[in-house]
Amino acid sequence: MPAITELRAFRIGRVLRILRFLRAARAARVVGSFWMGRRAQTTALVAVSVAILTVVGASVSVLYLERAAGGEIGSGPAALWWSFFTVMTGQQGDPFPVTAAGRAIGLALMTVGAALVGTLTATLVSWVIRPREDAKDRQLNAIREEVAAIRALLEAR
Repeated sequence: MPAITELRAFRIGRVLRILRFLRAARAARVVGSFWMGRRAQTTALVAVSVAILTVVGASVSVLYLERAAGGEIGSGPAALWWSFFTVMTGQQGDPFPVTAAGRAIGLALMTVGAALVGTLTATLVSWVIRPREDAKDRQLNAIREEVAAIRALLEAR
């Protein structure tokens, strides 16, 4: 009898593994459908999120570096303003970093800003172009249906 009980335990374990796999597959399908259906929106959201995290991280880093060196950026709001200004304009503002590491962070912020502008511009263009592509897809589907109907008529004769 112990052998049968052990086999049942293995069966239950196998069923639980299958259920876990099916749940993961369903979750992957949901995420995949969101990703494929809203690729432009997701990309814009990720770009803005990365930019915000970069601005905050750069603010903290520059504040730490510039305070230690006695630079112009000596407070949290000044560091945040400098980081935001650098990302948005691509140039360093009035309070600027005096350390080499602070300037390197400024260069990275300028690069992030250029990438953010490019990504948001591409997203906007894809939103504008998308309705035209949808109309073309509808026309192609209508033509395919007509061809299928003609093929069915020809095969019937």
